[in-house]
Amino acid sequence: MRLSPIRNGILAGVFAFVSLSGAWALQALAATASDVQAAYLFNFVRYVEWPDAAFKSPTAPVRICVLGESGFVDVASATINGKSVGERRVVVESTANVPSSSGCHILFVDRSRRQDESEVLSSFARSSVLTVAESDDFAERGGVANFVFVEDQVRFVINKKAADAAGLKISSRLLRIAQVVE
Repeated sequence: MRLSPIRNGILAGVFAFVSLSGAWALQALAATASDVQAAYLFNFVRYVEWPDAAFKSPTAPVRICVLGESGFVDVASATINGKSVGERRVVVESTANVPSSSGCHILFVDRSRRQDESEVLSSFARSSVLTVAESDDFAERGGVANFVFVEDQVRFVINKKAADAAGLKISSRLLRIAQVVE
């Protein structure tokens, strides 16, 4: 059976998404937005490369810090803690404020702490921290990424210039499924 070029493109897109996101993509249809965001954060760890200086040792864990009170840290911990990428464990922890977020590799600012986004942007503008928020314009304002809803599905936006300034190398596989802003 021969498929049309359009159908081939659609199937290739679905295959790329499933292979990038792993088995959780199939479960995402029934998952909550927080579950999907947590899975995306784990995939950010898989498809972003930090400078060696961002870690204390070659096996130091990747720290995902959550700034907020919405309960997202519990969802992210349940989804991510115990997993590894290469030799590095991935750990999720709560952080009380922006200054205590130093040493994080990903800093997620949930909607309950939107008022702290400007401080996050100024504090981590040139550090090797992948800053992520739920605000629609966070990446446009200088954050590395933000989650958005498109047709009731969680998607993400990446600011390539902010990632480059932070010394982060984002895989083309991740960029293909992101909305990219400069």
